[in-house]
Amino acid sequence: MLFPCSRRRWRTVRKNNTPIPELHFYFGETLSRLNRREEAIQQLTDEVRHFPENTRARASLATLYQGFGQSELADSTIADMLQASPTPESYAAAARLWRSFGKIRQADAVRVESRRLFGDGRAKTRAAH
Repeated sequence: MLFPCSRRRWRTVRKNNTPIPELHFYFGETLSRLNRREEAIQQLTDEVRHFPENTRARASLATLYQGFGQSELADSTIADMLQASPTPESYAAAARLWRSFGKIRQADAVRVESRRLFGDGRAKTRAAH
């Protein structure tokens, strides 16, 4: 038996019907790369349902929606990400996503809001040195 600990964990997960963090995320990412976008969206949606704070899953979901031409869904997914996980990393991800979608005003607005909420990380880093 190569992975007795993993096997025990898997049995516990199955028995308790406990979701595994990032399982649906990685499955969704794989399906997306195979151009099975509808299935990828379902897997990423499942990940977000089980783990609403998963910023990477929400970012991937927003990217897929945007790729399908569903800008409103992409925008609401980004807004939901900021609501579920209001962290500097989420705000940075939102700014990157909106910039990549060509929505420069939204990207700039989220950067300004991030600085208001969290301060300028660069200044803090320089002061620490």
